[in-house]
Amino acid sequence: MRKQLNSVLALLAFVLSPVLYAQEGTPPEPPPKFDAKAHYTKYEYRIPMRDGVHLFTSVYVPKDSSHSYPFLIDLTPYNVGPYGVDHYL
Repeated sequence: MRKQLNSVLALLAFVLSPVLYAQEGTPPEPPPKFDAKAHYTKYEYRIPMRDGVHLFTSVYVPKDSSHSYPFLIDLTPYNVGPYGVDHYL
């Protein structure tokens, strides 16, 4: 009997959870899209390696120079598009 009661309660919680957690009114607006072009300057370089291969590199430099920022290096064998100094993420 206890197993059946637990099963019924679990099923009821599963069925009613969208109703219990639904928000009233209209859904909130999504946050505005981040404009990288307004905050960063993009540069593109080809970095020569010892074996003669040139690795394509995109560099995003913050326009705000009031203080120093940490940097992130992301190495990948995959696409780093969008290509072109006028095309931002």
